[in-house]
Amino acid sequence: MNQQDFCAPSSSGELTCKGARPGCSWVARLPTDVLHNIFSRLDRSAG
Repeated sequence: MNQQDFCAPSSSGELTCKGARPGCSWVARLPTDVLHNIFSRLDRSAG
């Protein structure tokens, strides 16, 4: 899963949805550091 497919941090640090992915609504409500943690774990498990 690519982070860019899902949501991306805006200049203010909030997350902006870039697509109609099913998980985007809940992901966008997570704090940025938590989201970064999740994607870091996903990248490690995928890599």
